[in-house]
Amino acid sequence: MSPAFPTKAAASLLKGVAVHKEYGKVHAVRGIDFAIDANSYVTLLGPSGCGKTSLLRMIGGFEEISSGLIELDGRSLTGMGAAKGRSTRCFRIMRCFRI
Repeated sequence: MSPAFPTKAAASLLKGVAVHKEYGKVHAVRGIDFAIDANSYVTLLGPSGCGKTSLLRMIGGFEEISSGLIELDGRSLTGMGAAKGRSTRCFRIMRCFRI
């Protein structure tokens, strides 16, 4: 008997592997791994200075990644800045991505 739903797991829409951001000797983000599926909501919670904004800025292309990998729909975002039309930033509103 076959299952009622497909068993193949969908790949994450947005994925980060060992993402690091350094500002000189300051480590703002240290080895963050994440996977976000399509049609899901995600919040970043943490104290001031823990790297939330740095991570969002790297995802959006406003900051270079010091090391690691960020992928959107299986494509690497490394080296592709916001100027390439990848994202839009709105203050305190979620980012919008063109796929």
